[in-house]
Amino acid sequence: MPGNIDRLTRLRTEDFLDESLPFEIERCERYGRPVSFLLVEPRIDDRESTDVLYPILKKIAAYIRNHTRFMDISVRIGRQVLLVMTETSLESAAVVEKKIKNIVESEPYEVSPSFPHINVQLRTALGAYPEAGREATTILKTLRDRLYGFDKSPGEEPWKESSPGSCEEPSAD
Repeated sequence: MPGNIDRLTRLRTEDFLDESLPFEIERCERYGRPVSFLLVEPRIDDRESTDVLYPILKKIAAYIRNHTRFMDISVRIGRQVLLVMTETSLESAAVVEKKIKNIVESEPYEVSPSFPHINVQLRTALGAYPEAGREATTILKTLRDRLYGFDKSPGEEPWKESSPGSCEEPSAD
């Protein structure tokens, strides 16, 4: 298996993201096309073993591979999956987010005889270039802050304030 493919999930690795994201950002700027990001993390009951996490990540990765476009970049980062959706507006990314959540959360997982019928909920966070950042580390930090609720004020969705999918810097008005 190539070095930039995760052995468990068969998704790309974080190293691949570091190499490919600058090209996607450059293409977004050059052609004026949107690029959106979806960070997905399974919420698993703390009483359940981390042994449960790996089969669930594997199944989530299969769903993402089978229900997204070939041109999208799916990356495993620890217990999270980042989906880089090229030529996708934030509104369209929200449709993908809902589709993935519905598929993953609709059926219980049977991981092993000791862990039958585990219901998995997903935490998700959306962002688009440029408001989510320009580099992988910044984009991941922005999305993780959203995932865990660090940058969201009550009744406010800051990632929807800028014009979604825009490849221009937000104005400083």
